[in-house]
Order: sequence, then structure tokens, then C-alpha cells
Amino acid sequence: MRYRDTIQDLQLHQLKMDDPFKTARKIMNDDLAVKYAIYYAKKNRLKNQGRVAYKDSTKSKFYDAERRFEKKWPLTIKFNNIEEAQKYAKRVCKSKLWGELTQTCGYKNVTIVAKKLVKDPATAGTSWGYKIQLDQTCGFDQYVLLHELAHSAGYMHHDVSYRKVLLRLVSRFMGTDAAKLLKSEIKKAGLKMIIKNIPIKTPLQWLINYNKMIDMRKLIK
Repeated sequence: MRYRDTIQDLQLHQLKMDDPFKTARKIMNDDLAVKYAIYYAKKNRLKNQGRVAYKDSTKSKFYDAERRFEKKWPLTIKFNNIEEAQKYAKRVCKSKLWGELTQTCGYKNVTIVAKKLVKDPATAGTSWGYKIQLDQTCGFDQYVLLHELAHSAGYMHHDVSYRKVLLRLVSRFMGTDAAKLLKSEIKKAGLKMIIKNIPIKTPLQWLINYNKMIDMRKLIK
């Protein structure tokens, strides 16, 4: 564990508990109390960001859902060149919906650039927030652009909050039928669309679980 990461995790979050470290310190030593406070901060960050996983662990399942959607939806607009893609992006960025989505995060305006021609491209598009790169062989279409714009709206992952934003963009610019089909494929992939609750262990619950893990590791050795 790096000390700098420890300080950042503790400072970046306003925790519901007055001081998780002090609360935990009543039943554990300083090192364990710090670990608990970081655990608590990470759980709160997931909740605040509309995510169910700290890492982008749902990405592969989501990509599979997208592939099925794209095969079933034949009405996606194709762009002939990067200028058409940029024009479409400007239309999205000027919309009332985009203004709402980027009110507290993301970018108001996004530049679209073309990726250099390569054989067997790994990705159709990439978002850096302020800029989106589209592959010229498989990325010049409406859905790919909306996918990347959802990232540029401030959601650089594929978790619940990102999926909600993407569905709103698809509904607005591709139609409600397209959004319903995409949502159906997402659910078929076993991906959530609602975060009901992210349970956070109390210091005592966390300590019991921590000690169990330590005991299990001793047995394995």
C-alpha cells in the first residue's frame, strides 16, 4: 500500500461516519484502522459514482451486449468522413440533454479525429474526454460515436452510471426502440441498470472478515 494513495483516498471523500479511522481505532490497531478507512472511502466512491465495481470488470460483458445490439439494429447512421462525424457530435453537444449530462462533469464540446488506417483495429473508437478518435474502417457510425460520447460526458468506465447515460443518448438520437433493444441486450448479459444498495461493513464486521482471511491464508501456507 502506498502512503500517497492512502492519504488521497482519505481526503477525497466526505464520509458518512464522522471519522472512520477513529471509530475503527477503538477495536483495532492503527494499521488496520487505516485499511478500514480506505475500504470505507472506496465503497463510498463507488456509490457516489454510480458504480458497483471499483475496476471496469463489466466491460467484456457490456461489449458482448453491444455486438448483439448492433447486429439486430440495422438503422445506424454511417458517416462517410470525419467531417460528418464531427457535425453529428456538434449536434449532440448542442442538445439540451448533453447540457444536462455535462452540468457537473464531462466536456461541453468534443473534437472528433480519425484514427490512422491499420489492419484489424482493436477498437472502433476511443475517448479522451475532450477528444474522440474513430477508426476509419469500423468506427464511422452513429452508435460508436454515441458510445464514446457517453465516456466524454464524464463516465470513463462501463458501469451502471455509464450505461444509463448511454441509453439516454441512444433514446434521444437513435430512438426509443433502439434504446429498448440495447437495454434488453444489457440485461441479457446479466448487467445491472440500478444500484439498490452498496453495503458497507461496520468496523467490527470488517475486522471479523479480515481475521478470517488471515486465518485462511495461514492454512493454505
